[in-house]
Amino acid sequence: MKTLRKKGIALFLIFLVMGLILAIYAVEEDYDTSDFIKSKDLKIEKKSPKLTQQHLKYSMQKKKVLFDDKNKKQRALGRYSNITPDKKIDWSVVDLEGKCDIPGADEMFGYKKKTLEMFDKISIDGKKITLPMTFEDLGKGYKEFENIDYIKISEEKQPFIIKNTKNNYYIKVVNVELIHNDGHTEDAFEKYIDVYNKDYFIIQLTAESRTKKIYGLETQGFDSYFAKADLRVDNIGVGNTFNEMYAKFGEPSMAFLSGKGRCVVYQGVNKQGNIYTISFYSKSIKEGKDTIYPKPNVITDIEVYLGAGAFF
Repeated sequence: MKTLRKKGIALFLIFLVMGLILAIYAVEEDYDTSDFIKSKDLKIEKKSPKLTQQHLKYSMQKKKVLFDDKNKKQRALGRYSNITPDKKIDWSVVDLEGKCDIPGADEMFGYKKKTLEMFDKISIDGKKITLPMTFEDLGKGYKEFENIDYIKISEEKQPFIIKNTKNNYYIKVVNVELIHNDGHTEDAFEKYIDVYNKDYFIIQLTAESRTKKIYGLETQGFDSYFAKADLRVDNIGVGNTFNEMYAKFGEPSMAFLSGKGRCVVYQGVNKQGNIYTISFYSKSIKEGKDTIYPKPNVITDIEVYLGAGAFF
């Protein structure tokens, strides 16, 4: 069962990535947006605006803190150690499967009661947030982006760059395409949305098209590795280490090799079947042809996601 589970996760990730790759291309012609943009202050941009000098400078500062200029020469000692202080976990081991501690839940998924408590301690820039949330919950400057019919943003018209001409904030909207086992595809009700203010990439959202509610947040986007928003879970965030995370939250649900690095996941489920997922990543980034590696076991990206069963 465990082998099937891993294969299923791997196939899903492959299909999802394929869908995203096929989806990402520039809007090359003018479209009539009157059917899905409901505000005179919002307009379509044909290309992604370039990242500002402020954001590029901020990115350089973050890179110095998180990444190893010596290309994997930083030794895994002290706070960077592969081994937890209690010697129960070695982060250099690719696969780790935690034990489920939620009575009645499917033990195969390693669900943890702690995850539901962790969801009560999610914050952005020190302000507590609760999922699902709204664009306005991010800040009043983002409320205008609720005046979009996201269902009508189809695969053929994406990604859409939509700008608020009043404050120069903008979003980049990418569709999620589901690829079924029989090969046919369909649009999911989810949208991935990178959010920017006039100076910085703020955060990536996972939003539900019909309700316009935000169910997921991540600190990496399509055009930038470094979100300006400081997303934290009980004060653990980008820049902490896996051992600092472990000291606060204990054994995770799972840990595995994920594309460009390692991923540690805490997952829980409530009586309504809603799945709560918090993922901590330590992964490399690309700069041109060069691969830049993180310092050992340093968290470079965080994703929180509430699977409310509403998307499919």
